[in-house]
Amino acid sequence: MKIDTLDLIKNALEFAGLWGKVNIYRDLDINDPKIYERVYNNLNLSGIFQCESDLFRKIISDMKPNSFADISVIVALGRPGPLDLIPTYVARKWGREKVTYPFNELSPVLEETFGVWVYQEQIMKASQILGGLTLGQADMIRKGVAKKKHDLMNRWIDLMIYGSDRYKEMQAALVAQYPLDADGNSTVPLNDEGKPAFWVDYQYDKQPEIEGAINRGFDEKTLLQIKTDWIKFGNYCFNKAHSAAYALLSCITAWLKCYYPVEFMAALLTISEGKKDKDRNPKNIHYMKECEEMGMVILPPDVNISRAGWTPVTYEVPVETEDGLLIGEIRFGLSSIAKVSGESVTEIIEHRPYTSVEELVAKTNGTKVNKTKVESLIKSGAFDELNKNRNLLLRNYYQSRGDAYDHVPETTTKATILAYEREMFGTTVSIRSRWAKIEDGASTQITGIIRSVESWKAKSGKEHFNLTVETNEEPILVTVWGYLMEQNNNELKLGNKVTIKGEKSRDKLTAKNIHLIVDIYEVDLTA
Repeated sequence: MKIDTLDLIKNALEFAGLWGKVNIYRDLDINDPKIYERVYNNLNLSGIFQCESDLFRKIISDMKPNSFADISVIVALGRPGPLDLIPTYVARKWGREKVTYPFNELSPVLEETFGVWVYQEQIMKASQILGGLTLGQADMIRKGVAKKKHDLMNRWIDLMIYGSDRYKEMQAALVAQYPLDADGNSTVPLNDEGKPAFWVDYQYDKQPEIEGAINRGFDEKTLLQIKTDWIKFGNYCFNKAHSAAYALLSCITAWLKCYYPVEFMAALLTISEGKKDKDRNPKNIHYMKECEEMGMVILPPDVNISRAGWTPVTYEVPVETEDGLLIGEIRFGLSSIAKVSGESVTEIIEHRPYTSVEELVAKTNGTKVNKTKVESLIKSGAFDELNKNRNLLLRNYYQSRGDAYDHVPETTTKATILAYEREMFGTTVSIRSRWAKIEDGASTQITGIIRSVESWKAKSGKEHFNLTVETNEEPILVTVWGYLMEQNNNELKLGNKVTIKGEKSRDKLTAKNIHLIVDIYEVDLTA
């Protein structure tokens, strides 16, 4: 378990004013229908422990959990091995398939999981019911299954099925047929994997007295199927305590996101600072987009207001806007600005307020808040409440230092702000470009100059290409499939101006049609 989750919970509770006032393990209703409706089944899963991956999103979408028990099962089955059991669980949960048990006597054991073997503890209880095993003997089966020890599995499951008298008779016959050799090694033939073709217990005579399931009236054929299921179960089984503990943390994060969404997202942005997702993109870029979708305004840093980390403000009454209902805002922390270090932030906070860049320079220690830090503060918009012309602030700052400043324009354009904010944050904050407003999956087009062309190979070995196209507002990444590049290879060169039509996918444009723009005339290159 990553400690990040505990930090997330602690930060969210502190932001919400609940730290030290509630016992999260006792006071929260983990079966509250609202957390399943608003978070899990709405697939609002960013920051929800164990549930952020595409795999869990698919499972949750199919299962539609409505209880803590469901989340525990999802944690237990949400791995490559037991995935095949999920369709059965889901169909039975929602009444599309009849719930069945190997024996009716096992209904108390399997009822909560709709007849599906999910937990190690279910095997223990079932072996006691079927074979009359003691708790300690049942735990031997659990150990064998959990640790994939086939000697323990075979010995104790067979003892459970046949009882000790029949088991010893069967094993005595096998030992007589396949005795140990002079070196004490088994003479059982090996299978294609180099393992014994079947189980022989050379210590059969030392096993305890057990009544056995057959002697108690249970059907041998069904018992042998249970044995097959349990041995297969050993490849993936979870113990219930482990799964329940993970599920509890998941439900706690879901409860916080449901009832304190602004505080939760601020905490999530805080712990995710500097981290990347599986595609190597900053996690916070995705989380900021989700904040906006949830009705939160992301504010740029402010040299006089921002704390070190992200700061949430929940509106007492939601605000109606053209873009929808706003529930709060989250302000960038000073530590989130590129090249601004922790000691710089402390120095800035200790000496504020400031009425100008010059006053900040005068009040703070120049070794802690040096030229690089001041440039970053200006570019990030941290002085926008004092003067929104970031280029003018830079020019004046350079001039005050005796540095060259003529290379900096006197005005600040939208494109400049977009460029500065991408440099400082990896994304834009104070304004959104036309590209950023386009929904994922939408058909669109861009026009710009090709600034880079890089090739890459798919798993199939086919070569494809990534282009960087600089538009009037910002550079945009474009995926060009190999066949399209072959058709337009001479046109897709560095410095060429093109219009590319395609589909937006994860902040990239997947090209479908290319239109080359030349000085005097245009040539349409259609794929």
